[in-house]
Amino acid sequence: MNDELVVRQVGVLFDLYIDSVWWFEAYRCCYNLLLMCIPVAMADYPLFIASFCLVIINLDGWLVGRIRPYRFPHANNVYPFVVWALNVTTFSGVLFFSEALTDSQAASVAGAAASSAHSCIP
Repeated sequence: MNDELVVRQVGVLFDLYIDSVWWFEAYRCCYNLLLMCIPVAMADYPLFIASFCLVIINLDGWLVGRIRPYRFPHANNVYPFVVWALNVTTFSGVLFFSEALTDSQAASVAGAAASSAHSCIP
């Protein structure tokens, strides 16, 4: 990123990451696209949707933990908590829509999912 024109035009995309992982923004775009396309492709199979999303989220967490791409070191350190919150939310969604839960269990799962989702939002 030494070219002045490139830095001015697209530098904001890569400013978040260290220079050696310049490709990480493209990876994040593919990751988000995949997470958005899975429910569309598997609309009739909610368990598969949740399973594939859990696999993708955890692989992403492993990759971020391994590469540590973010320029700000605390973003790398807090990312496992983000993955944990996404896992809890996804798993809670599966439990919430399961018919095996009683009403009180479904309400407590919904409360836990809502609190874990709100704990991620700054």
